[in-house]
Order: sequence, then C-alpha cells, then structure tokens
Amino acid sequence: MANTNNRAKLASKRTTAEQAISGIDVKGKVAVVTGGSSGIGVETCRALALHGAKVYLGARSAEAGQAVIDGIRRDAGDAGAGLHLEVLVLDLSDLASVRQAAEKVLAAEAAAAGVQIVILNAGVMACPLTYTQDGLELQTGVNHVAHFYLTQLLLPALKAGADGAPARVVAVASSAHSFAPGMPLDDLNWEKRAAAGKYGPWQSYGQSKACNVLFGRELAKRMAAEGRPVLAFSLHPGIIMTALQRHQSGLVKAAIRWMTAPWQKSTAQGAATSIYAATAPELTPAQSGSYLCDCAISPSSKLTSDMAVAAGLWEATEALLARALKGELKHLAPKQEAKEAGGKEEPKAAEGVKEDAKEEAKEAVKEAKAQAKEVAKEAKEAVKEVAKEDVKVKEAAKEAVKEVAKEEVKVKEEVKEAAKEVAKEEATAKEDVKEAVKEVAKAEEEVKEAKEEEKAKEEVKEVAKEEEKAKEEVKEVAKEVKAEVAKEEAKAEAKVEAGKEAVAEAKAAAGKAVAAAAEEKPAAVAAAGTAQ
Repeated sequence: MANTNNRAKLASKRTTAEQAISGIDVKGKVAVVTGGSSGIGVETCRALALHGAKVYLGARSAEAGQAVIDGIRRDAGDAGAGLHLEVLVLDLSDLASVRQAAEKVLAAEAAAAGVQIVILNAGVMACPLTYTQDGLELQTGVNHVAHFYLTQLLLPALKAGADGAPARVVAVASSAHSFAPGMPLDDLNWEKRAAAGKYGPWQSYGQSKACNVLFGRELAKRMAAEGRPVLAFSLHPGIIMTALQRHQSGLVKAAIRWMTAPWQKSTAQGAATSIYAATAPELTPAQSGSYLCDCAISPSSKLTSDMAVAAGLWEATEALLARALKGELKHLAPKQEAKEAGGKEEPKAAEGVKEDAKEEAKEAVKEAKAQAKEVAKEAKEAVKEVAKEDVKVKEAAKEAVKEVAKEEVKVKEEVKEAAKEVAKEEATAKEDVKEAVKEVAKAEEEVKEAKEEEKAKEEVKEVAKEEEKAKEEVKEVAKEVKAEVAKEEAKAEAKVEAGKEAVAEAKAAAGKAVAAAAEEKPAAVAAAGTAQ
C-alpha cells in the first residue's frame, strides 16, 4: 500500500509519471491508452507497463506503435522483455477503426479479468476547419465523439481489479476548456456556425476540451446510478510542447513556447496527472467525476461544473454519433486526404485555396477594367476578413494572457504553500532534533546504568567467589574441628574407661574391706563378752 503522507506531496507541477505511480501495484490490470505513440501518451504507457499492467498502446499505425513499444522495452533493459505491451491500431478520425479496436480488446479481455484502466489521451489542437472521414468536425470528432464511442463500446469489459478497486476512465482535457463560453448542444458539429463563417480553431478546441470535462462528470454519475464499479476523471496535463501544436505556425509555436516557458512540463511530468487519475488509491468513489490538475482535484469552469449541461451533452453526443454512424454527415467528409509526417490525414484545402487564388489573380489581370469594381469589392471583403481574423487573434491572445496570469497567481500560491511547507518541515526537523538529543541523553543514561549494572554483576560474581572460598574454608575448618572432636571424644572415652576401671578397683577394695570387717566382727563380739 502506498504511503499516504508521501503521496500528499505529489500535488506539484514537477511530479513525474514514475513518482505518481510509485508504490502502487497494477500487476494483472489491463489498460487501454489512446494516442500512445507520441507525447505524454508514451510516458503514460511506459509507467503503467513498468509497474506490471498489460497495456494496449493505441496508435494510428501498427508501425508507429511498435516502434514506441520497442523503445520502451529497450529503455527498460533486462526487464524490457517481460513488459506486457501490445499495439492497438486506432484512428480516432474513423469510427470504423474505433469499433474494430474496441472489438479486439473485447475479444481478448471481456471474458477474462476485463479492463481496469481506459485513458482517453489522444487529441488534436486548434486546427483549421476540417472534417473526419465520418463528417465530424475534426476536433469535436477526435477529442470527444470518438472517445465517447470507444468508452461506450468498452463498457461491457470494464471490471474491478483483483484487488477490488473499481475500473477507471480518464479523459485528458485541458485548462483550455475555459475558452468555451457556452455549449451549443444543437450545433456540436459546428455545421451552423461554420456555415455562418464563425468557426474558430481555438474556440473549437476549447469546446472539445469542455466536452471532455463534462463527459467525465456525467459518466461518473451514470456509473454510480447503475451501481457499476467504474470511476471517471478528467484532467489538465499541463503545458507541454508536443506534436499537438503541429497545426500552429512557427511564429505561434515560438510565442507559445516563450510565454509559457515558466510553466512548461516535460512529457514525463505531463503524464503524471493521467497516471495519478488512473491509479491513485486516495481518489475515492465519492470523488468520481472530478477534474484534476497537478495530481490533485481542482475546480473547473462554471460551464463544465453544470450537471444539467453534462446530461444535455451526453444526449446530444449520442444523437450526433448516431448521425455519423448512419452516414448522414458523409457529405462533410473531405474528398482528398494526405498523410502528414506524423501520420495525420488532412485535406488539401489550403493548397486548393492557393491555386484558386492564383487563377483568380490571372483572370483579374486580364479583365482589370471590366472587373475593377468587383476587385475593389473583393479587396474590401478581404480586408474585413483580415480584420475579423485580427480580432480573433487578439481575443485568443487576451485569453492566453488571462491564462498566463491565472497560472502566475497559481504559481505564487504554490510558492507560498511551498514556503509554508518548508517552514513546517523545518519546525518538525527542529522538534525531531530535540527529540533526538533527548533520546541520545536517555541512551547515554541507559549505557551508564548498564555499566553500573555490569559492575554490580561483576561484584556479585566476586562475592560469589569469596562465598565459595569461605564455604571451602568452612569445610576445611569443619574437618579439622571434627578431627579434634574425635580426638577429644577418644580421650574422654579413655578417661571414662580409666574411671570405670578405678571404680571397679575401688568397689573390689571396698568389698574386700567389708569382707575383712565381717570376719573380724565375731571375734570382737567374743572379746567383748569375755570382758564382761
């Protein structure tokens, strides 16, 4: 069991995926990770696999996924061969591919121990107006709808682990969810707004990330109501420079990198909150549905905290998914697709616009006089469009500045908290030193007492020796006394015998005297008679 006191210290921007999972046993658990072939997805799969989980690494191509797996095994050294990693070919811009990937997992795991971890990590960010093969706006389709569909398909296989812990679904969202001012449930796919020229790459990204947070909240509510052992969380991974920014220009990337430098994370740090949400034992069923940041529960926007909006989004997503699966949106799907270096399929819309512009320019030159008014009108419209884009860029910049300010405030608070924590640790250390000094003094006293006791024992031993010696001496004296007594007894006996002999002689002498006297008495009597 992981040490709770140590895990409380994980709430930091600098925590890594390895630190987040340290001390947690995920052996025997099965995990599905989308977007596992790049960015924080690689580190997420690495951490889970190194700690014993069987990991389905989602990737758009088998080659890309296998290359990552080979790299993870190689980096793990001798332990690499024993890691349970498997490529799961999964293209989130194609619902048929999503279904096939889910069917593969279900066939292998549903009848067995099931799936315990699903991390919806893949995503695209702030790309131009583009549609998936099924006619879904790319960011809404990939970031939200495809993940919604995958989760629905995998639900039958989501089971508690052998340790009794509920399964977990983790949606990687972003702090950009706050970019969404509202949730137009009647236009999730941007059909109406795009037709009105109101599509914005960043607005769409913010909407898709808000969907991730709301999805996590509603899934948690539904699983609890059904009594299913499934928890759900969403999270902000932090600011990480990855392939996610591929749709941004070099200048925008440089600006993002410069403005966010103080808050940027490495990919290992960016994967930490995903790992925390998927494995932390301290996250309880009562906290299911929460939004996390830096390995801790964090508040999300007012919009994404509204459970009525979450319920409405669920129903709207089901309806949009049904339309896409029926082919009702195919007319929006791109007719021409090209492979990007990272394996991302994109339409050649930008190239087509450039070619059309060249042709129009040629025609404008040929018919300059006849089309002067039209060209001027088009120029004005172009200026308006530039102005609109300028406004959008400024708004995006304002939002970025606001976000930076928020992050700065948060960093200051974290510094304050860190200072408090250091002060507490210092005070605790001082107390520990005092206690240690007391313990040392006590130990010295005990040593002294032990020495005294040892000395007493030695003295007792000496007394015992002296006592033994005295006993020996008493025995010797007793022997001598006994011998003297025996001698005296012998002398006394001799004297007694001599006395007895003297008494016998005296008796004999007395007898003789009596006898003599008796003999002499008659003569005396006769003499006396004669005298008369």
